Amino acid sequence: MKANIKYMCTILVITGLYLSSITNALGTPPPAKLFGALPKIHDAAISPTSKQVAMIRFVQDRYFVQVITLGVSGENPRLVGLDIGVKPIEIVWANPNRLLISFCQSEKLERIPFTSNLIF
Repeated sequence: MKANIKYMCTILVITGLYLSSITNALGTPPPAKLFGALPKIHDAAISPTSKQVAMIRFVQDRYFVQVITLGVSGENPRLVGLDIGVKPIEIVWANPNRLLISFCQSEKLERIPFTSNLIF
């Protein structure tokens, strides 16, 4: 009987040491906001000429459309901001000079909520 109690105590001590070593190895957990953060780039598309890339970026609680010319260094970024509350769906090149952006926005008409989808 004493051997069983001694054996169980040994197992508990070893298990406790093992679990504490796992906890210490993992360190402090990452902040919760990292798990709920939106991606920095929502969508991207390469132009038909393959000279430009258009993307929808998320910066400081707002979406922006940015067009970058490939192979040009030092170019000033061209950004167009979407209104607050507008959620992008996708971005597509219609031709080498024109972008189509589809997005949605939640609104209320009197007290009835609805979502409108638009192409701009």
